[in-house]
Formats: sequence, structure tokens, C-alpha cells
Amino acid sequence: MQNPPPDQPRLRPVEALEDAAAGRILLRDPTQLAAGLLVVGRRELALLALLDGSRATLQIQADYARLCGEIIASWELRELLEHLGSAGFLAGAPFEEYYAGLAREYGEAPARPLRRDGGGTPASTR
Repeated sequence: MQNPPPDQPRLRPVEALEDAAAGRILLRDPTQLAAGLLVVGRRELALLALLDGSRATLQIQADYARLCGEIIASWELRELLEHLGSAGFLAGAPFEEYYAGLAREYGEAPARPLRRDGGGTPASTR
């Protein structure tokens, strides 16, 4: 997939898990490269859905206002995009910088940590 233009942010593919009891949605990176989970409500999910690489930030703001009846300030959107980029959730240059940092940390580590298979036990012991 081609990188989006810098002024047209695109969220990397995520998995959505609904936490109906709490009224929120958990978004995780299926590759487990991005840092942590995103925990969002319905309005935030609507905003994230607009980060598809086809809209400039001004269009994202306008579309969000139409969808949700709320205005998101430019500085708020900019902060959100910076946070998503630094956590590895935005495609393109933000992710490339994030991934380069991960690779650098891994290469400089004095020892390589074991990757766990999801069950709490290192995969090499099975």
C-alpha cells in the first residue's frame, strides 16, 4: 500500500474489540508493532475512521463536524495525530520513523528478549 501524503493521515490497520459493558472500543495493532492499545468511544472511533489517507486535516475536521455535530480544533487534531504517529498507529513517514526506532532499540539491546506466543510462555519452551 502506498504511503499517504503527509497532510492526509492514514491509520494503519487495527483490530476492533468492543467492550460493551464499558461503552468503549479497544483498537489493537494485529502486528503488535504499535505501542499498546487505543481505547476509544464511538465519537473517537468516528474520527479515527476518517483517517483513511484520502482527506486533508481540514477535510477531516469538516467531516467530523458533520458526522458528530462537534468541532475538533486544529491543535487537538494535530496533537492526536502526533500521539498516534509516535505510538506507531499512523501509516507512512510516522510509522517508518517509529519502526526505525524499534529496530535501533532492538539492535542496541545487550540481549534479545524472548517473544511470547500470547499464552504467557516463551514459544521456545513448547
